[in-house]
Amino acid sequence: WLLAAVAIFACLDSILEIFPWTRGAARWLFDLVLHPLQIMLNGLMRSIPDLAFLAVLYVVVRYILRILKLFFTGVDRGAIRLAGFAPEWAMPTFKLMRLGIVAFALVVAYPYIPGSNTDAFKGISVFLGVLVSLGSSSIISNILAGYTLLYRHTFALGDWVKIGNNTGSIKSIEAQVTRLCTIQNEEVVIPHSLIVQSEVVNYSQYARAGKLILNSTVSIGYDVPWRQVEAMLIEAARRTEGLLETPEPFVRKLELGDFYVTYSINAYCDDAPRMPALSSELRANIIDEFNKHGVQIMSPH
Repeated sequence: WLLAAVAIFACLDSILEIFPWTRGAARWLFDLVLHPLQIMLNGLMRSIPDLAFLAVLYVVVRYILRILKLFFTGVDRGAIRLAGFAPEWAMPTFKLMRLGIVAFALVVAYPYIPGSNTDAFKGISVFLGVLVSLGSSSIISNILAGYTLLYRHTFALGDWVKIGNNTGSIKSIEAQVTRLCTIQNEEVVIPHSLIVQSEVVNYSQYARAGKLILNSTVSIGYDVPWRQVEAMLIEAARRTEGLLETPEPFVRKLELGDFYVTYSINAYCDDAPRMPALSSELRANIIDEFNKHGVQIMSPH
């Protein structure tokens, strides 16, 4: 189609040029088509210094980003260590710096972009800016909240946490959301802005240090000596495989009710994802131990 259009134009212009009374139309047709091309070619020639500046700027920014990526990759892998800087911060920090460098490069390059000083270009820039500002407020808030959670050491991949009413393991931490896998094998997608506003309990953080405590409460009548109840609860905790022997489990007396005393058995654990299973096994051992000694659990009275 392009070749056919060029051939038709050349043929028509040649025919009109032959006759004296149509030569004016031939020249008008020639100027009509080639004058815009001449303007564009002249504009391109005038823009060559600006285009050269943009090319140099692109190469410089590209190599700066490569050097930064190489540096932060070394930090992420542990080959480079920075005091007070966690390795898991490396790649997110690189992404932030990359965004800042690219934004700065765009600001520097803007005056050198051909046509940037025209009213049409300025109008399009303002229009796109308004669209981005109106449509990306929630996206930006989620991204900023995600970086806030990262630098606070709130949680990491694989941690067993409770966020609001959801308890489970951190499956993935993305730019805007965190994916949580519950014990029922349900995937819960939580926006970062919601996490920042919610209460977050990280069980794995203390479990790694062997300081996570599992507890269960029972209510026993006043006719059973409290020392006997305490010994049975501690024995049930020791029979539960997965609970730590050191530090030793302990019992608290929570309430002196009208008909019974409420006890709480507390035992240490170092495996947060097994919390539901260990709690269930602990309660089963409590029931077996109390049945073994003929002691009735008074909950509910």
